[in-house]
Amino acid sequence: MRLFIALDAAVTECQRLQALLPDKGLTKTKEYHVTLKFLGEVTPEKISDVKAALGQIQHKAFTVMTTHVGVFPSGKNIRVIWLGVEHSDGLTALQKAIDNALHPLGFPHEKNFHAHITLARVKFADANLHEKIRQLAAKKIEIPVKEFILYKSTLTPLGPVHEALLKVPLID
Repeated sequence: MRLFIALDAAVTECQRLQALLPDKGLTKTKEYHVTLKFLGEVTPEKISDVKAALGQIQHKAFTVMTTHVGVFPSGKNIRVIWLGVEHSDGLTALQKAIDNALHPLGFPHEKNFHAHITLARVKFADANLHEKIRQLAAKKIEIPVKEFILYKSTLTPLGPVHEALLKVPLID
């Protein structure tokens, strides 16, 4: 199974920003989240160990703020349009706790954690896409974080479908 760990970021402001992007050439994200760690393909036998390790994490609830709209990998070759998320103390500590909990199971530590919410994947960019991205004035959005989630991701022709396998509550 293809797995990743994320924070839910289902906020209406993401939908508003996404609606400003052109429909042509984009696959718009339906499930907004901040990926904390991508695990990739995990054998069914190892999933219970992953769940047990994640269930041991004790972390306080916190809030994150969004920053600005950006693209991967570059402005000349746009493949993903995203909304940045500030690296707060709470977010950084939680991501490191997840990394440390899963490292003994053979998952490598993240080298370049870049917190973001994917708004759209680009199939092809028309001339207006660069201008539309420049016009997106993302005001800061506050997102309360009360849990993190282990997701199963199934790739389909219409985009990935995510299924929550485990929700780990944070301490209030």
